[in-house]
This record gives sequence, structure tokens and C-alpha cells, in this order.
Amino acid sequence: TNWLCSIGQTNGKQPDFAVTGDSHAMAAIHGFKKAAVATNTHGVASALPGCNPILGMMINNMSERDVKVCTDFKLRFFNYVKQNHITQVFILARWNTLINSEFSFTDINSGKNFTSAAEKQLLYSKALKNTIDAYKAIGTKLTIISQVPTQEQFAWQIYHQVFAKPKSHRSNLLRDLSVSKAKHLEKQLETTKLFNNIVNTSYKYIDISDKFCDHKTCPVGTLKYSYYFDTHHLSKHGAERLSQQLIKELNNLTP
Repeated sequence: TNWLCSIGQTNGKQPDFAVTGDSHAMAAIHGFKKAAVATNTHGVASALPGCNPILGMMINNMSERDVKVCTDFKLRFFNYVKQNHITQVFILARWNTLINSEFSFTDINSGKNFTSAAEKQLLYSKALKNTIDAYKAIGTKLTIISQVPTQEQFAWQIYHQVFAKPKSHRSNLLRDLSVSKAKHLEKQLETTKLFNNIVNTSYKYIDISDKFCDHKTCPVGTLKYSYYFDTHHLSKHGAERLSQQLIKELNNLTP
């Protein structure tokens, strides 16, 4: 199965957890790997860039061929989880862009398209609840992890400006050029509300803002390394910050 990446302590045993999503999930895999090694757990991961990970709906921002590839991928992942009796799935994605997409949404079951913001949000909420119920029916709990803060400039652009200044000014400038916590939370407002409004014993939403933001700023990184490789995908160092939260979650999987 070359579409799956094995994570952590395999030792020939069945996976304890699985990870899926779009390119944000792909960027976070290193964090899951570190957490799995630390907790002696075994996971699998498979992600598809640009593919909305929620079952039963599509965002019409891709070609007909890519829509089929995305739909098939989601079903293949779901069936793998079912066949291997995996009890925990983590999903990561660029939620703000997905939920607030300018493109129309399609309900896969009815084939109906939705274009207004209100209709699309209703469909997304319905599809999310159905996704949770589908996994619950096969004995799997679903954990959605919030989107990491989106920087307002590419990481390399920020560091280019920072290192053009004298050493004494660099730390403050790095913070000044990073996105503020207030702006990050404002961008997250709709998605946070949507995810927090769902109540299900087989579902959990984790907001990782506090792992990447202090009381005022969501730093792009330190003077030694960046947490990002663009504006919104985690670097290896950024994924390691996520692993602190993941260790807590994976510890709950072990007897």
C-alpha cells in the first residue's frame, strides 16, 4: 500500500490511529511521527493536497477528474480504517479556505449544487455530522485539529526583512511581521463556531492556537528556524510544536 505512510512503532501490530486530510495533514506528519515514537504507538497517514476531507460533499474548485480522484481517495481511506478496525482518526485541513470557499459545494448523495454562503455552511455542517456518524458506525472516533495560523507574508519574505536589520532589532521585528493572535482568531471564528457546535461522543475538536500563539502574536518562528515553509504549511520545526499536543492525545489511546 504505497498510498499510506507508516508512523511510529510498527512491530507488526495493527495501527492504533490514522491521519488524513489535505496538504496541511501532509505537513503535520512529522509531528505525528514524533508523538507516536514518544508514546510507543503505531499510526498510518495518507493525505491528498487540495482534497476536502469531509465525506459526502465536494468543493467545486477542481477538474472533474480531480473531483473523482478526491472522492475515491476519501472512500479508500474510510474503507481502510474500517477493514483494519482503527479506532482513532485525526483530520487536518486548511479549514478556513474550505468552509469559506468562493466555489460552489456539491452534495454527493443528491448531486445538488449550493452557491450561497448560508447554503454552503449548512451543507458543510451536515456533511461533517454525517462523516462523524459514518466513522462512529465502524467504531472509530474522529478528532479534528484546527488550522494553524496563516502568516500574512511568506516565511522567507519575513526572514529576509529580519536579517537585513541589525541583530538588536531582529527579535522584535520577527514578532512584528508575524500574524497577530487577534487576526488569527478572527479568521478562525466561523470554523471554530462550526466545529464547537457539534456534540457527539465519537468526536473531538482540538484548537491548537495556543501551541502557536502567545497572548499577542503567532510567531512565524525563531531567529534559528521557521515554523512554516510558506504562509500556512508547517515546516519540520513547526510540526514538532504540534507533537506536544499529539502526545497527550496518543497517550489516551494506550491501555
